[in-house]
Amino acid sequence: GKNLVKKIKIRFKIRLGAFGEVYKVYDTDRDEFYALKCINRNKIEKDGIIKYILTEKEILSKLDSKYII
Repeated sequence: GKNLVKKIKIRFKIRLGAFGEVYKVYDTDRDEFYALKCINRNKIEKDGIIKYILTEKEILSKLDSKYII
């Protein structure tokens, strides 16, 4: 597949969340904007909250939305 770094352009930080930062990004292939959550791996490993991240990922993967990829 195409390199994600070349495909996604970060526009600005939307907010700082409990697990990392959320950015507004532009997908050059799809010509669309998205919110991209960047998770701080060191924080979740140190705080022992990996199970919460995996649960969130599982729930989001079951949603049928063009805004969740």
